[in-house]
Amino acid sequence: QASTLSFNAQSSLTASSQWNADPSKSSVGTIICQLPNGAKIDMIASQGINSGQMAADVQLRDKTLVQAQNQVDQMAATLASALSDVTTHGTAAAGPPASSTSDLSNVAPGNSFSLTYTDTATNTQHTVTVVRVDDASARPIPNTASNPNDQVIGVDFSGGAASVAAQLSAALGSSNLTFSASGSSLTVTGSAAATVNDTSTTTTTQSLTSGNPQLPLFTDRSSLYTGAITGAGSQITGLAGRIQVNAALLADPSKLTVYSTSPATPAGDTTRSDFLYDQLTSATYSYSPNTGLGSAASPFKGTLPSFLQQFVSVQSSAATTAKQVAQGQDVVVNTLQEKFNSKAGVNIDTEMTNLIALQNSYAANAHVMSVVQNMMQTLLQSQV
Repeated sequence: QASTLSFNAQSSLTASSQWNADPSKSSVGTIICQLPNGAKIDMIASQGINSGQMAADVQLRDKTLVQAQNQVDQMAATLASALSDVTTHGTAAAGPPASSTSDLSNVAPGNSFSLTYTDTATNTQHTVTVVRVDDASARPIPNTASNPNDQVIGVDFSGGAASVAAQLSAALGSSNLTFSASGSSLTVTGSAAATVNDTSTTTTTQSLTSGNPQLPLFTDRSSLYTGAITGAGSQITGLAGRIQVNAALLADPSKLTVYSTSPATPAGDTTRSDFLYDQLTSATYSYSPNTGLGSAASPFKGTLPSFLQQFVSVQSSAATTAKQVAQGQDVVVNTLQEKFNSKAGVNIDTEMTNLIALQNSYAANAHVMSVVQNMMQTLLQSQV
C-alpha cells in the first residue's frame, strides 16, 4: 500500500501566523505523511521535504517571508516612533548619594523608563530599560540589550509609581540602588557602591499641538503606535499592513508646522518641519536582529534610508540567489532529459533501416542453411 500525504489547511492566515513544531502552538498548516501501518509523520517538522516546489513553498512561508515581514514591520515602527517619541531626562539631585527623579504619568504600554548607573567597584556603567508591560502573561520579556552590562525588563505600571518602585527593588536588588515613589514620580537613589548617572522616560506624543515638534504622524489604524506588548504578541507585528497617516492630521494639514496653540506657533516657524526632515533623513536608530540585519550582540544601526537600502538589498540578493539556483537546476534537468531522450527515443527511419538489415540477414542465413542441407544430402547419397 502507498503512503498518503495530507495538508491540514488553516481557515485564515494573519501577520502573527507562524509554523511551530509543537502543533498546539502552530497557527499554519503542515504536511502529514500517513504510512500503511497507520503511523503519521510531520514532514515539515522532520524535514522530510528538502527539495522541489513544496520545499520552496515551505521555505518561503516559514522563513523568507517571515523575515521580510519583520523588516517592513520594523520600518513602519521606526517611522512611527521616530516622529512621535519624546525622551525626557529626569531631575538630578547631587546628594550624596546622587539621585534622579522621573515622572511616569505619560508612560503608555510599550513606552519605557531608562536608568543608567555606574558600579563604583568596577567602574562599569550599566543601563536598565524598563518597558511598560501590564499584561502578566507577556512577562518576562526577552532581554534584547546588545551590551552584556545592560538589561531590558518588563514591569507593570498600572499600579502607579509606588508599584513600579517595588517591582524594580525586587528585580534589581543586587544593583545597590534604592527606588522610591511620590505621586507619579519615581526616584532612583544611589549608594557608595552604585552612582546614579541619569534616568529618563521615552513616551509617545498623543497630541498634534503638544508644544513639542514631535507628533503622532503615523498611527496603527486609529490607535497610537506605542510598541505595546501583550500576551497576544507585540504591536509591531503586522504594523506595516495597518500603518496609516493620522486622520486628525489629514483633517488639518496645518499641524505639520503648527505644534503649539498656547502660545501660538509663529508664522514661518520651521521647527516641526526641520524636525521631521532630520528624523527621516539623518537620525540614527537601532533595529531588531530579527530583521536579518546585524545580530543580538551587534544590532544594525543607521538612518531610515540606510535601513531601507539594506533590507531591499538582502531581499534582492536572496531573490537573485534563488533564481541562479533555479536556473542551475533547470540546466541539470534539461541535460538529463536530453540524455534520456537520446537513449530512449525512437527514430522511425533508423529503426526501419535496422529492420531491413535484419530481414536481409535472415534471408541470407536461410539461404546458407539451404545450401548446407543440399550439401549434406549430396554427401549422404554419394556414400550409398
